[in-house]
Amino acid sequence: MAYNEKLSQKVQALLQQIPGMKSKQMFGAIGFLLHGHMACGIFTG
Repeated sequence: MAYNEKLSQKVQALLQQIPGMKSKQMFGAIGFLLHGHMACGIFTG
C-alpha cells in the first residue's frame, strides 16, 4: 500500500528540525530515524 506523499512532506518538514533525524524508504513506505533508530513512520494516509 502506498503512503501519503503530502503527509510525508509535512512530517518531514517538522522532523528535520530535530538534530539526528533522517528519513528513509522502508517497507514500501517512509520511516524516520533518530540517530539510526526507528522513531516513526508513515505507512498509509
